[in-house]
Order: sequence, then C-alpha cells, then structure tokens
Amino acid sequence: MFQISWTFICFLFPLFCLTTYISLDTGFTQCHSDFNQLKRIGIYQLLNPQIISKILLLIILVVCSIRITRARAIVIISIIIEFLNAYILFSSLYTLIIISKIYMNDKKCSFNESKYNGISGHYFTYIYYFQVLTHLVDSISLELKNPFFMFFTTEVFQIQRIKFFEFNFHPFQKSKSFQSVFGMLLFFGYILFSWGTLFDTLIIGYHTPRQVIIGIVLGILSTFLYQLFILIPFKFQSLLNSLFLIIVTSCYYILTHEVLNGIECAVAITSLVFTVVIEYYNNYQHINTTTMLI
Repeated sequence: MFQISWTFICFLFPLFCLTTYISLDTGFTQCHSDFNQLKRIGIYQLLNPQIISKILLLIILVVCSIRITRARAIVIISIIIEFLNAYILFSSLYTLIIISKIYMNDKKCSFNESKYNGISGHYFTYIYYFQVLTHLVDSISLELKNPFFMFFTTEVFQIQRIKFFEFNFHPFQKSKSFQSVFGMLLFFGYILFSWGTLFDTLIIGYHTPRQVIIGIVLGILSTFLYQLFILIPFKFQSLLNSLFLIIVTSCYYILTHEVLNGIECAVAITSLVFTVVIEYYNNYQHINTTTMLI
C-alpha cells in the first residue's frame, strides 16, 4: 500500500547524512553547540531559512487553491479546507509529541536545560508538511469538471487519492501548465529552505542527533497517518479531526493543567463549518441537476 519514491528518499537522505556526521563528530547524545558556538547574527538572522520556508508554504497553498480560466479565477475552497485539516491533524500529533517529551524528561540542548526537548519538533514538522505539499502540488494537474458553475463543489476538489510515495521526478506528466511548473518550482524551493532550517537545528545545536533521529522516525510515521487520513471521505475529515484534537488536548490538560491549541480549535471549527457549507451546496446542486433531468 505504501510506496517510497525517489523524491522522498532524496529529501531524507541529506538529513540522515548530516545526523550521522554530527553523531561521529560530537556524539549521538551531545549538543553540537557544546563544541562549536555557531549562531546566526546580523544579516543572516533576516535570511533565516525557517521564515522563508513558511512563506513558501503559504504561497504554494495559494497557487494550489486557485484555477485560472478564460472567464475568471476560481478559488477552490476544498483545497484550503484540506490544508486546514492537515494543519489540525498536525497540531493533534504535535500535542502527542509534547506529552511524550514530558515523559522522556530529556532537556538537553534547550536553553539552560529549562524545557523538555527529547524529540526534534523541527524534523517532525518539515517531514510531515513535505507530504502535505506533495499532495497539494499534485492537485494542480486535476481538471475542473465545470469551472464556470462549480465554486464549492466537492467533485471539483476531491483530490486524486494518489498512492503515498508515488510522487516522482516527473511531476509534469499530467499537466505542463504554467501553474504546475510554478507550483513545482515553489515546492523545490521549499525543500531547499527546509534543508537549511533542519541543518541549522543540528549545526547550531538546538537538538542532539538522538533527538533528531526520533523526530525523523515520527515524522515518517506521521506521513503514513496523513495518507490514511486523506482516504477518509471529505465530509467526515473535519469532524474526526475535531474529535481527535479535543481528545489529545484534554489528555494534555489532565497531565499538565495547561491549556493548548486555542488557535487550532478555532481553525477546526472553521474547517467544520466550511465542510458543512460545501456538503449542503453539493446536495443542493445535485437536487437541481436531478430536477432538470426529470
């Protein structure tokens, strides 16, 4: 069911190489900053690859959620909702990671060892969003069934359920439109700046190689979960996402008596409302079509 592509392997390979090098250089459980005091200063703070990669992620979302026709530009709401659902799922999984960090009780590489740091959230996050963006960019090649009348319809947005690792080095075989090419260029730019961010994580010393390896493994597992998640019918995704978020947030509150995911809960409600609107519009349009045929 799960197939590994060369694209995904090529994304992970430099990360494993760097982790291996740092492990041999400073030790598997040591912070690189203990031996080499490297920091971003001056202009290099403004050129932080983490900031640039986040900007590229948002631009990719915009490019993927718009279709340009001869008559108009169509905003595909369901693409945005799928991304919001991916974000909510990520928030739930990341909350589980925070809970795991507490039990691991590993504070190495944190500032003055003041916070739990046993799993690299950076590596987990970028590996997870690599798959999300793969899914979004691949959707650009899909054709609109009726670009003039279908604004909300799920038939337009139901992204092709690609096999998880089927994305390869020939992404233009379905469509060679300018939008497809532009989306792919943005995606490869995101990969480059992701590498820059993740290299910083190890070289500057935010995590030990051990913490990074755990983050990589969990990140890969999260992409499997995301693949399973997008197989759920679109109309149920927001509801299940919301329930999962409530469960993990409640668990965190019981353990720590702290409240998390305020923004994420608002996003979950927004996604749920838009999903209801889309499904209502679909049913309404289906009824009208049936009436016209009669």
